[in-house]
Amino acid sequence: MAGFFRLLLVYSVFYMNDLMSSEADLNDASQPPASGRPAVRILLWTLLVVFSAINLTANTIEGWSLVAGLPSAIVVIGCAAALISHHLKQRRR
Repeated sequence: MAGFFRLLLVYSVFYMNDLMSSEADLNDASQPPASGRPAVRILLWTLLVVFSAINLTANTIEGWSLVAGLPSAIVVIGCAAALISHHLKQRRR
């Protein structure tokens, strides 16, 4: 039984190394170039998380749902739309 696991380990190590090296070769040629603007995505994700928390908090406090909840929901929807748009543009390249 120990021989089987040893053989399985050796096979998996060699197979995975070969598989990973061939994937690395494919990814080098098939990956689109980096956008050069990762700061935009980071900013959009940060705004999405922060305004989602504000929206959640504002909607749990009575009377604040229209004052802070609605504007933060609009910002969250805008950030989500911008992230989806950015993703689709990067995917087309």
